[in-house]
Amino acid sequence: VLGEYDDSRPEVVAQHLGWSRQANIQLWICSWWGPGFREDTTISNVIMKHPDLGDHKIALLYESTSRVRGSEGYTTQRVGPDMEYICQTYFKNPNYHRIDGRPVIFLYLSRALDGKGVLGDLTRIMRDTARKVCNTEIYIIGDQVWGNAPNPKDNYPPFKYLDALTNYDLYGNTNHAPYATQGTVD
Repeated sequence: VLGEYDDSRPEVVAQHLGWSRQANIQLWICSWWGPGFREDTTISNVIMKHPDLGDHKIALLYESTSRVRGSEGYTTQRVGPDMEYICQTYFKNPNYHRIDGRPVIFLYLSRALDGKGVLGDLTRIMRDTARKVCNTEIYIIGDQVWGNAPNPKDNYPPFKYLDALTNYDLYGNTNHAPYATQGTVD
């Protein structure tokens, strides 16, 4: 319908906003790979400034695989500067999604970060930076759901670090391509 796809074109964003309103979709969670990446430029310069944005809300999906790299030993060196940038670039925009007044960050593969022992440090850095730079508390939703639920009697640290959970990475739970079996759903 839109021809060769280019989400940096205002007319493409306008059409997606129209379709979203038709479907009663009021929030876009946008993939964010770092300052200056194509996605960042499109979100900050095209989507957030679009004249048709109206009251539509935007939140960022912090793509942890780009920002906390296994090839670098899962160092959190980018997290503080990233949050400073996100805070200054996005959080003050009235269209940025908030829960209980707190800007929301979706955290991709939080379960993998937990497995590598960096989830606690990463979320602390995010929260401390948002407090320092924007004088705000943030709401972190982690991509934590995978496989079986934790035993409710066990201490499960991610519940201390995250405000909410999502199963964004649902395809990983299907176990059998291309669809989940009834056993997997159960």
